[in-house]
Amino acid sequence: PTDLAGGTHRLGQAVAADEAPPDEVLVTSGPRQTLLRLLPGQALNDAPLGFVAVLDRQQANLPLLRFKLLDAGRLLD
Repeated sequence: PTDLAGGTHRLGQAVAADEAPPDEVLVTSGPRQTLLRLLPGQALNDAPLGFVAVLDRQQANLPLLRFKLLDAGRLLD
């Protein structure tokens, strides 16, 4: 299972205090890609909400997924 809160907490620690955290993180591991994307308005110091998508690198359309997640985030905002 993917721990979004733990992952974004560690990500927040890795970002300098004067920098904005990234909107998304893409992790590639063997045949998989994992995309973590925070919902708009979420802060890393809260219990952040976001999307987690695990994809097969050979079959995934990453640009389309990113577009759909942006659209879904706007609808939920």
